[in-house]
Amino acid sequence: MSKKEEYVEEFERFEASTGSPNKYHGDVAPHKPILLLSLLRMYEEGKIDLRKIDPTSEELLTTAEEIWNDWLGYDRNFDIDMPLYYLKRKDFWNPVLKDGESDPSRPDQVGAKIDHIYLEDDLIDYMKEKDNREKLIKALMRSGKVLKTTGEKKNCFSKQDKEAIREKVGS
Repeated sequence: MSKKEEYVEEFERFEASTGSPNKYHGDVAPHKPILLLSLLRMYEEGKIDLRKIDPTSEELLTTAEEIWNDWLGYDRNFDIDMPLYYLKRKDFWNPVLKDGESDPSRPDQVGAKIDHIYLEDDLIDYMKEKDNREKLIKALMRSGKVLKTTGEKKNCFSKQDKEAIREKVGS
């Protein structure tokens, strides 16, 4: 399997967080898939440089909130610091610290300490082709699995959610 094919597999393995469900709705928190869908959408529209992602970008936050609301069916402020922080464990995700700053130890420090984030060149090259972006979107649609109290894994996306997100992302 090529490194580029591994991205699809990795995107598919994202799971929605169950550690801190939304306190108002008791839902899972699929922040990472939504952030990545947002980046794919903005890239498709030519609105983002994937070699210099601004973690405080209002447009990125707005795009993520739109996809969140379409996905989950209710308005909510999207906590962009959560996925920005937790994606640092992924090889394709490369945060660049502001001068003199140390690595953020908590999600709420991301905006203050991270200057920008860049994606791995191989992933960016892979994303240049529309077919490959579609593969990544489909992989993210298959992700978002959450472990229920019964031990059963269930996809957070309904069929309607998938259609709405595909339409919003532009695929």
